Amino acid sequence: MHTTIQPGVRLYVDIEGCGLVPDGPHMREKPTLVLLHGGPGYDHSGFKPFFSRLADLAQVVHVDYRGHCLSRGGRRVDAGHYPQHPARVVLSSTSHHMGLARKLAMFERLGGPEARAVAQAFWTAPNAQTWAAYNRVCKRHYNVRQPANDDATQRTVFNEEILFTSAGGEQQHMQLLPGLAAVQCPVLVMAGEQDPVTPLQDAQEIAAAIPAPWARLVTFADTGHGAWRDKPDEALAVLREFVSGA
Repeated sequence: MHTTIQPGVRLYVDIEGCGLVPDGPHMREKPTLVLLHGGPGYDHSGFKPFFSRLADLAQVVHVDYRGHCLSRGGRRVDAGHYPQHPARVVLSSTSHHMGLARKLAMFERLGGPEARAVAQAFWTAPNAQTWAAYNRVCKRHYNVRQPANDDATQRTVFNEEILFTSAGGEQQHMQLLPGLAAVQCPVLVMAGEQDPVTPLQDAQEIAAAIPAPWARLVTFADTGHGAWRDKPDEALAVLREFVSGA
């Protein structure tokens, strides 16, 4: 469905599960899990169907960012501006900065000099040509276990220009660690130890920047980008425990 949040801004939102469920003589409110997709430039479809497995525990809300896929409007608002709002936050395979040297080192480790060179070409000059090479050479190193089919990629609505603009602009100089000092809720940081694009050290620095007692870092061995892709059962167990407030 579409929801208008302000004039000219319409977000596409999809919801799995009820927020209120019968529990004996009362109605029990489940937590709401809002999924924020990667990119920039992608849409929410990559989270399906895996996160549907949490719909018994939480009301699962999928959102396309402003200007992405089925949503319309200007720039998205950084959720970091509202540290008092969420009850809990999961940061899965993310970075606080460009960290190009770390990216290149991991791509070289996993794919040799060619992968390093192609990654460097894209992240320093993102455009259609360097992206095509990056897709061909580097993307296969994102995960340790390759999917059984290409369905997830085929159903994703991807806007290359959004990615190129962001990767060639704000991502080059962003540094989000200082904002983490304002965290006021539990934060689960999940990272794959073989992730080349958001390397493990980035996750470690994110967790270290969050004031006590809020951060919990969980790393997954032999796992790449998005632990739920390479180790779905292990990742699901961690997520269920955290979302339930255990």
